[in-house]
Amino acid sequence: MNMSIQQQVDRLKRKQEMISRCWKKDGGSKEVLEFFIEILPKMLDAERCSIFIHDSANAEVWLQCGTNMGEKQIVMPRCGSNVGEVIATGKPKMVSRKDQRSRTSELVDNMTGFQTRSMICVPIKSLDGCEVTGAIMVLNKKSRDSFDENDLLLLEKSANHLEMVIQNIFVSQEMSDLSQQLSHKVDASDWAIKMWMGFLGTILLMAFGIIIYFAPTIFGVFQR
Repeated sequence: MNMSIQQQVDRLKRKQEMISRCWKKDGGSKEVLEFFIEILPKMLDAERCSIFIHDSANAEVWLQCGTNMGEKQIVMPRCGSNVGEVIATGKPKMVSRKDQRSRTSELVDNMTGFQTRSMICVPIKSLDGCEVTGAIMVLNKKSRDSFDENDLLLLEKSANHLEMVIQNIFVSQEMSDLSQQLSHKVDASDWAIKMWMGFLGTILLMAFGIIIYFAPTIFGVFQR
């Protein structure tokens, strides 16, 4: 018997929900990012690749996934770094061996023990194009001193495919920040309520004490 349109829609909804649950359970986002981290250096003939998330609430950029590096192993301010500039402007950037390196790049190299010679970085934008949610950075072209326009085109296409994964992480980060803010507000409200209740309790105790203290006098007046 043929299914009705509503039955088909319900079946597809259940399948979609099952896929979504499996994706979240198996860490689908992380596996996709790790795949890009592994494949992009080979495609661009480079040494390393990193994917960064834009933490707009704290004006920071942190590493989500990178070659031989763990999550948040690098956290840097949005200002004063190449990846921060790409996120702030929404425009790609290439740096060759002869270009002057930023102070932040030098600090990161010293921290990781890795020497950066050339760099290409492109923004990852939200699905509506209104926000920059992250960036992809690839380091050290092996065959020459710098990356070229073909490398840029390939990396921008990769960024387009990563939009949804990064958007999911970006929204999760925003929700986490808002939850913390809401928690603090709830804690503050709870503290204010407790303070008010304590103050009200003190007033009632004082009033009760006054009544007890003057009770004989008051009752004596009524008994006359």
